[in-house]
Amino acid sequence: MGILFGFNICVNDIKIENETSFFNKFITTFIFNYWLIFIIWLLGKNKHLYILVCFLVFLKIFIFGIIFIVNIKVDNLIGYLKYFALDLLIYYPLLIYLLQVNFNFHYTRKNKINYDTILIISTICCLIYSAICGFIGSSL
Repeated sequence: MGILFGFNICVNDIKIENETSFFNKFITTFIFNYWLIFIIWLLGKNKHLYILVCFLVFLKIFIFGIIFIVNIKVDNLIGYLKYFALDLLIYYPLLIYLLQVNFNFHYTRKNKINYDTILIISTICCLIYSAICGFIGSSL
């Protein structure tokens, strides 16, 4: 849906400014992605908010589709493919894992791991993801 919606966006006035600093790219990536992980973890504690968690993941993927089309329109496809591969390897499996843990936590009662350690593991994965994005962004 995000890809289809992205075709309606006019990109004539969009200019991509590349931050060359590793620290700026790292902080921006971490903040942009960690809020969703934290909200999923926080809302996952309540059984009745699981549908909201699913909607937030859908919204993240919807925005991802829009960004994909915008990057194609401004001829930044190679830079975008690096981030796309990184998302497929680290970030989206992490989101799927969080959804699966939330589902198991409430609906199947298979609690093999402490729910608070999920946040620690997710934070470490997001830090690694942000560091790699920082290296990629500073080298572009």
